[in-house]
Amino acid sequence: MKFTRNILKTLLSKASPAPQRSKEWFALRKERFTASEVAAILGYNPFQSPYKALYNKLTDAKFESDATKHGTRFEDNSKKYFEVKNGVDVHETGLYTKDLGPLKLGASPDGIYGDFRDRQIYGLEIKNVVTRKITGEIPIYYWIQMQVCMQTLGLDHWTYFETKYPPDAKEGDPPERYIQKIVARDDGWFNDHLPELCRMYSIYSLESDSTHSPEYTEAYLNSKGLYDLDTQAVKYTNITNYIQNDTVLDWLELYGSQKGYVKDRDTKYNFVQYIKDKNKQFRSKVFEYLKTRFDQSEYLDLKDSTSNRYASKELALGTVKAMRKHTPIIANAFFFDDSSSPPVYGNIDLLIREDYISKIFKETKIEAPDETSYVPVMIKFKTLELLSDGESLGNSGMQSAYKHQLALVSKALGKRASDNLQGGLLGRCYKYTSSGSTFRGNGCFDKLGVAVIDDDIMQTAQLALKTRLDIQRNGAEYDPSEFGGIDRDSRPVVNMKNQYSYPWHFSKSLIARKNQDVTLLWNVGMKHKINAEAATLKDRWCDSAELGMKTGTKRHIIDKLLKVNHSGLYDPVVMPRRLSKESRDLLRGDPSVKTMTVYIDFETVSNINDDLSEFPKISYEAQNYICVIGYVIDGQYYSHFIKDLSHRSEEDMVVEWMANIKRLYQTGGYEKIRYVHWTNAEKAFLNGYYNRSDRGDELREIDTVSEWLDLHKIFKDEPIIIKGCYDFKLKHIARSLYDHGLITTNWDSDNSIGDGLTACIALFETGCKNELVNKEILRYNEIDCAVLEEIHRFLSRKRLS
Repeated sequence: MKFTRNILKTLLSKASPAPQRSKEWFALRKERFTASEVAAILGYNPFQSPYKALYNKLTDAKFESDATKHGTRFEDNSKKYFEVKNGVDVHETGLYTKDLGPLKLGASPDGIYGDFRDRQIYGLEIKNVVTRKITGEIPIYYWIQMQVCMQTLGLDHWTYFETKYPPDAKEGDPPERYIQKIVARDDGWFNDHLPELCRMYSIYSLESDSTHSPEYTEAYLNSKGLYDLDTQAVKYTNITNYIQNDTVLDWLELYGSQKGYVKDRDTKYNFVQYIKDKNKQFRSKVFEYLKTRFDQSEYLDLKDSTSNRYASKELALGTVKAMRKHTPIIANAFFFDDSSSPPVYGNIDLLIREDYISKIFKETKIEAPDETSYVPVMIKFKTLELLSDGESLGNSGMQSAYKHQLALVSKALGKRASDNLQGGLLGRCYKYTSSGSTFRGNGCFDKLGVAVIDDDIMQTAQLALKTRLDIQRNGAEYDPSEFGGIDRDSRPVVNMKNQYSYPWHFSKSLIARKNQDVTLLWNVGMKHKINAEAATLKDRWCDSAELGMKTGTKRHIIDKLLKVNHSGLYDPVVMPRRLSKESRDLLRGDPSVKTMTVYIDFETVSNINDDLSEFPKISYEAQNYICVIGYVIDGQYYSHFIKDLSHRSEEDMVVEWMANIKRLYQTGGYEKIRYVHWTNAEKAFLNGYYNRSDRGDELREIDTVSEWLDLHKIFKDEPIIIKGCYDFKLKHIARSLYDHGLITTNWDSDNSIGDGLTACIALFETGCKNELVNKEILRYNEIDCAVLEEIHRFLSRKRLS
């Protein structure tokens, strides 16, 4: 639309005068399909089904997510930033309406502006993302929203402005990142989808003026062929928490926010999000490689027809057609198995015909492959942990959950336990141990991790589906005080030994502590909880024997932990009252030798920092590195920071550290160096560095006058128990001592670096070049070192030693 002041004024006047959120405004929206609803109604919103879109509209259901609140909060910020950046005035406006026969449309732009540069009038759509990364691509559901806006207002162009603010941003702050794109009106797309939109509106309009119960509305929509997968089916990947014996996470995901629980603090450098992004990049590389290696008749990617649509039976037809044509490799396949009880659905990365397995994976062979049978394959940016046969997937980490998920896909494909290969995992490399020797691969197409699926796995997967569906349907009525049990099939259960809890780990911990869940205890997992028949930490009869532990060191430690935490208000908060002679001697050292005590902590990164430049092999530079060496000597903090993630920079930093230690040692006239640390991590990383460095043997020889004191080992060997602390993690022990007023050092709550994993991701993403981030990493490291010093001094006091 041509821009003149009069034309713009006329366009602005056409908006409804009804104030936003007024009774008249809601009434106008109620009778229409608004632009933000159309994508879901047509099945193009992967987060909401057509059924749910109509159900919510008919029942006037209103839901405001954290992301929606965030977007609303920063919309004015983004709008002002847009105006300054583009030199335009954005006009606020109301609801626009348009009738196309019986179809009634509505659109509420985030703004309208005229651009003097090309004399055009534009609508504006502002999106403020929270966790999703800004990639430059416009999600299809937002693109559709803008198409409906243009059809409703009669404009030819719409501007998409996407911004992202840091977690600690305040109103008035500029975004840390943004994209701006112009979207042109696509009449062809709109006309192609107009008949379906009219059909859905006719379904809606028949009931839009009626007042019925939710149950009636559900039955009505079902009669029109619209179903709610949220209450009638389960996505196959949603059985993970059942397999991990931690179904409280399902409940928190579905109902946590509305029940007042909060998600873990979202940090800029988030490990879970980093791995998700790496998974996405890795999958793309795999698809690109296969597409290049095999010709068009052998490889079919269904992404365009599956990734932007909501799950439905119809969506699975594309996969069925490809399989009937015996296409050897099908990427981004979608399946829907309504023969399962309950029905199960989802996207599977790859379906590979059996005779193509050995063409893709060098070391994986199938005897007498079936050219009509497909193997479901999941792609994960991880090292495959294989059993001693060098083929089968073990159960470490998330691999057990992946095997159960593959069991459901295998069943949907009609595969049987007797089939050659029921499912597999494609990882970035593999490792396994056999006859005392460890074997490693260095590429993703060396081996397929074979998922051996037996009857037990299949039955457990089916039970997991039913439990997830029950939580989806009935979880709103559950009381978290009931989550201390052991029957995961009747109520959500808590397992504090499952570390895959983000973004609900803090809330899960609150529920566990409120219920005094025994899995809070060191080395106590779900099997022990079952042995004790859901005993709690407050049950005085609960001990290691009830937990099913036999004689041994672990049993002794568990009983001590329970005894101290069962003790009365005026009993000591730290036990034992006096340490053993062995521990006292270790803590004091040899008083006849002048010793320089160094409280030391490393910040390190792992080999997940692979830029995939050497795909399908692991990049040479994607290695474990020591990145920060921090230490406190007599209250003074010293640090050495790697300049970049390379072997040369790591060596420079280690040499610099050794030189400074040598200088302090010599100038102080010391006879010995004692490094005080927590767990064996620092020694292990230093030995790893020596082994991979060309100068390793030379540098190892320099360190001849040092000894290492592991405070973690002393805490476990005694054991030293602090009331309110149930394990031997440094942060938990230090915070308990701090809460009891026994030490004065604690970690900064406002530091964006809250743990080693966050520091690791921050180093990856900034390349060690961001001075502000580096300062926060050093501050976090300094607290670690200071805590070690305080704990050591506390243990060395006469009261204990």
